[in-house]
Amino acid sequence: TIDDHTLLWLLNQIRVGIPQVSIQVRQHKHTRAHAFFITTTFENLLRGAEQMGMYKTVKPQFGGGMRRFSWEENNIYENIESELCFFTSQERQSIIKYWLDNLRAKQGEMLHNIHFLEGQPIIPELMARGVIHQMFPLHEQRILNQLMTSWVQAVCERQPLDDICEYFGVKIGLYFAWLGFYTNSMLYPAVIGFLLWILAEADQTSQDICCVVFALFNVVWATLFLERWKRREAELAYRWGTLDTPAESLEEPRPQFRGVKRWSPITGCEEFYYPPWKRALFRWLVSLPVCLLCLCFVFLAMLLCLQLQEVVMEIQELPGITRFIPKILLAITVTVCDEVYKKIAYWLNDMGRKLKNHFGK
Repeated sequence: TIDDHTLLWLLNQIRVGIPQVSIQVRQHKHTRAHAFFITTTFENLLRGAEQMGMYKTVKPQFGGGMRRFSWEENNIYENIESELCFFTSQERQSIIKYWLDNLRAKQGEMLHNIHFLEGQPIIPELMARGVIHQMFPLHEQRILNQLMTSWVQAVCERQPLDDICEYFGVKIGLYFAWLGFYTNSMLYPAVIGFLLWILAEADQTSQDICCVVFALFNVVWATLFLERWKRREAELAYRWGTLDTPAESLEEPRPQFRGVKRWSPITGCEEFYYPPWKRALFRWLVSLPVCLLCLCFVFLAMLLCLQLQEVVMEIQELPGITRFIPKILLAITVTVCDEVYKKIAYWLNDMGRKLKNHFGK
């Protein structure tokens, strides 16, 4: 239901700011919502990979390993001849999203009542204002069906981590790699704990000895678990080309970052800067009091439910089912508070962004 002026303005911003992409505009016949279907050519994806500093596998005759992609030396990378095989689904989506996130506003740019700062990312701001409802990659049903067979429906088989990484990205791949590694590692304390539970006799001395042995085992197990995971994580990061990514301090700031422009005293480049004291002011005067108030409410609600439980237990004439009423009330209170606090958290986040906008202007 957005007006044509906003639609054409956004379309023009993308076409002028990112000439590498192709856009198809469609309207849903029932919801009347508009959608931009964005894609690009293989040649433009190669240039985008160089802009992102994406790591790709080098052919064995050129030394092998992983190296940041270079357009001028693109012949040294594996599968460069194949448009379908060189980039994974996730890499193609990441390049286009990188372009969209870094679409910057010019000086004096505005849309209705939205006034952009010079160099401010356009897409994140429009999403925060509700102009853009969602931005997401489209699924490939064929690959989803393959993952359903080899991953979701598979029993007692290794996870296809490479396939997960190629489709969902490195972060999701590493998460499920850690989850599988942790689940397998928990087998050792489970077996040892079960054996000690069987061997422990009824006397207190035997049980104390087993507890001490199990505690010492857990200390050793936890240390070995962390060290083994570090090795596994480094192995996967090297395989997926993220081992030598630059430190966060050297990367571009995230597109959602707000602040005023200044010249960096470290790099000498122009950057957005938000003074720490302003962030601390909002944290201490707004966020902290609201969080303390929420904690006090939960604490009082818990005390009231416990007090009600004691009163109910003391009255013998009440039916037995009434003893569960305080517990049910506590469960309902926790559920309601969870929803309310979630909205408060969103409100605090939005207020923080508005505060930054105010200071930035």
